Amino acid sequence: MESTLRQFRKTLKLSQEEVGRRVGVTGVAISRIESGDRPLTDRMALSLCKEFGLDYVWLTTGQGEMFASADDALGGIVDSIMQGDNELAKSIFRGFAQFSEDDWRKLRDLIDTFLAGAVPAEIMEQRMDAMARQRLEDGLGAENAAFMYGYALGLGERDGKEKGGDQ
Repeated sequence: MESTLRQFRKTLKLSQEEVGRRVGVTGVAISRIESGDRPLTDRMALSLCKEFGLDYVWLTTGQGEMFASADDALGGIVDSIMQGDNELAKSIFRGFAQFSEDDWRKLRDLIDTFLAGAVPAEIMEQRMDAMARQRLEDGLGAENAAFMYGYALGLGERDGKEKGGDQ
């Protein structure tokens, strides 16, 4: 049976060298994985999925579709972040994972208020109840919470520009 790695590579008409270069290994490494001389590690599978939009289950089992849907790709990105070394990114996801629907509404209101020019610390006190602030700080840490607010502000501005057609 042909390996899924070889099948994907042939579908996209890529050389082993090109695939390897794009995921940070040699063409020889890709050749060894395709021939079964070396196993496809989880880390390599995640790198391939992220770089080429492959479906992880298909790549590792041959089941399902070769290419991931947008939601599957997002899940793979989150998995990659959570398995990586970026502690700030992991803490942001942990913090957001604890949010209730009401917390998300309050955060959206907070971002909208920031965009209107208000002072972040004052607005945070006014708009987010103590429990929501605490959940955010528990997940992010007090230092990272301020960074996240600034980052969310930037995302909110970008969102507004995209909705208004001003990119």
